Amino acid sequence: MVQPLFCFQMPVPDGMEIVTSFGYTKPGIMITKQATLWSFCSLAAGIFLSCGNNARQNERSSGAGLPVQPDSVVQTTGVVPPSVSTDEQRVRTVFAAFRLAVEGDNRELVKDFMHFPLQTSGAELKANAFDREYEKLFNTEIKRGLSAMDENNLSAAASGAGRYKDVQQDAEVYELSVPGSGKNGGAVTLVFGKVEGEYKVVGYYR
Repeated sequence: MVQPLFCFQMPVPDGMEIVTSFGYTKPGIMITKQATLWSFCSLAAGIFLSCGNNARQNERSSGAGLPVQPDSVVQTTGVVPPSVSTDEQRVRTVFAAFRLAVEGDNRELVKDFMHFPLQTSGAELKANAFDREYEKLFNTEIKRGLSAMDENNLSAAASGAGRYKDVQQDAEVYELSVPGSGKNGGAVTLVFGKVEGEYKVVGYYR
C-alpha cells in the first residue's frame, strides 16, 4: 500500500474553515499564508531528501554504506519547517519550494518568497508594483529556464550581504543565473538573502 508522503494537521476552534490552493475545505482546520508557505517548503524538502534516503537504504543493504550523520535526516511534523543546520540547507529548501511556486504560476506564493523592496538593476521594486510587473519578471522563458535548474545551481554571491540593508549580515547570500534570451530581456540573476531568519529573494537582476 502506498502511504501518503505528508500529513499536515493543525487543530483550531470549531467552525473555522480554510480554502487552500488545492480546492479543499475542511471545518476545524485553519492554515495561514505562512503555514501554506512552509507547507511548500516541507514538500520540497521531502522530495529533495527522498532520493538521498533511498540511496542510503541501498548502501546499508549492500554493506557498503557510510554511517548516517544526525544532520542528514530532516524530520518534518505538521506545518513546522524542516530542521536544518546550515544556511546552505535552508536556502536549498527555499529555492526548491520557490521554483515549484513559479512553475505552478502561484503568484501569491511567489510574492511571499520575495522581500520588498526588491533590489533590481534599476529602481527598487515595491510590493504594490509586483503584481503589475509579474509577467515581465517571470515570463515564459524565465519559467522554462528556472524549471531546468535545481539546488546545485546555487552558489555563494560574490557581493555578500553588505549591499542589502535588511539582510542578516552574518548569513551567507546565495545567487543563481537563470538563462533567457535577448528577446525578453536575457538571463536573470536571482539573489537569496536571509531576512528575519528565513531566506527570501532579495535581488533580481538582468
